[in-house]
Amino acid sequence: MFDQQQALMAAIFQQGDETERATSSSQFEGPGLAIYQKNLLASATRALQISFPTILQLIGEDVFEYATQQLLNTSPPSHGDWGLWGQDFPKLLNSIEVLQSYPFVPDSARLDFALHKLARQCDQTVKLESFNLLADWPLEKLQLVLNTNLVMMNSDYPIVDLYGLHENGHKQGSDPLLRSLVQQKLKDGTGQKALLYRPHYKAKVRELDEAEYYWLTLIQLGVSMGTAMDAMTSKGFKDFSLETWLPTALQDKLITGLKSA
Repeated sequence: MFDQQQALMAAIFQQGDETERATSSSQFEGPGLAIYQKNLLASATRALQISFPTILQLIGEDVFEYATQQLLNTSPPSHGDWGLWGQDFPKLLNSIEVLQSYPFVPDSARLDFALHKLARQCDQTVKLESFNLLADWPLEKLQLVLNTNLVMMNSDYPIVDLYGLHENGHKQGSDPLLRSLVQQKLKDGTGQKALLYRPHYKAKVRELDEAEYYWLTLIQLGVSMGTAMDAMTSKGFKDFSLETWLPTALQDKLITGLKSA
């Protein structure tokens, strides 16, 4: 019985591969198997549309469904939670011939999936009492604790603007000016650094400038606040203000506390 179930599952997932279908047991051929396969593709497509909303709008439903079929063939789900499936989708999109003229699509997919995963993480609490250390310790002896859910991305393409464009378009209709600006950035080869964070229950994304990206990288490496501030000055980011950044970082839960170095 178990062997038959395994064979049936294999036959269903082999729907896009002629060679593998030819080697499948003939007992599963016919309209019944086709129904299973159609339902599987529909479920898989819907799951990926939820995880990759920007990509759905970028490439359209037909190409999206084709890409979903390819992912089912090459990286079928290994568990029952569709929301965990899709890690290999960005890499697969890079291999689809019709998308070769749109090299920004895989990076946009990585952002989509990172946001999707972030939305599923447990919320983290900020330990405000830990900031009492500021009264007794020098900055050279203190480290900021980053929220472990925080994600930073660096792309050669304007992935934050692409995400914002299609999120805005989904909610309110296309903004011609914003679309024009994004198209110009793509033409000019303008990249963006992205920060993915979740201040409360909704995952968000915004662009990082060079200064904040460098600052967060230093904090992520465990550099003390004092040493990090010195490094910022040496790097030329003299306008970066810890006093201005810290309250916003606490509000957005970019950091969850302070500890001695």
